[in-house]
Amino acid sequence: MNTPTTEAEPSTEHKDPLAWIKELGGQDFEFEIRHGYARGTGALDGWSASETPYPHYPHNELSKHIELPGGHLLLLSIHPAHKSESANGDLVAWSSILRVSEGRYVRAHGKAKNLPVALTEVTQFSHTSRDIGGITWWQESEGRWVSWIGGSTLRAMRFKDSSDSPEYWNLEISGHAPSFEEAALLATLRN
Repeated sequence: MNTPTTEAEPSTEHKDPLAWIKELGGQDFEFEIRHGYARGTGALDGWSASETPYPHYPHNELSKHIELPGGHLLLLSIHPAHKSESANGDLVAWSSILRVSEGRYVRAHGKAKNLPVALTEVTQFSHTSRDIGGITWWQESEGRWVSWIGGSTLRAMRFKDSSDSPEYWNLEISGHAPSFEEAALLATLRN
């Protein structure tokens, strides 16, 4: 016996996918909508957002990609902060990711009270590097640096256990090597 099936009625509720921008202080920002993407104009020139929400992508995001000299690529993004991050009033999170070469990224993050402040902070952020012993180290945050040797990632992080203990630096080496000999040589960097 066949039972009749009913199709679910399409939802008539429609929420502006860019409403979060206005809700977070971006009332003055303007966009041109084309082919499912919102492209910023004026203060948001070069920034874009998807005009269609994606079910596998949990939050909205503004993004901008900037090609830099030396083959570097700067990937900027701004999105609503997670509820746990917004408890102290920081409603917007931003990230600045610098691709220094294929598969090598320097990541910096920040939080702001609203979208205009986040826009200013992320666009004015500058990735810092230092050459030490022939190796270029990139700062990811205060007391946190990253570098690479071959296929290995090197991380140096500053720690302080308690207010009366001296601070120290922790070094981590991770990665892959084509042979045991190369892995053993890279591991000796720790000593």
